[in-house]
Amino acid sequence: MNKLVLAIISTMLSIISFYSLAAEPRQEPTDAERARTVYIFHQPIVMLQAKFGLTTPEERVLRIRNTLRNFTKADVNEPLKIVPVTRYN
Repeated sequence: MNKLVLAIISTMLSIISFYSLAAEPRQEPTDAERARTVYIFHQPIVMLQAKFGLTTPEERVLRIRNTLRNFTKADVNEPLKIVPVTRYN
């Protein structure tokens, strides 16, 4: 009888502890996270994490924002041109 009660209590405690450690709801992004996130129409699209060459994620986000702001209607209507690029030699 004691083993049965002990098994039930331990099972209940493990279930309670499992659900009490569930993930919390997402908090508001920090200023650093906002600086690394590309927003389009006030919606977060992607958060850049890694450096690319010598540019930080924050610098890349600023470059993306400026590029998007400088688009004209002609830029959007024209087909894309693929240009070959060589990085690091």
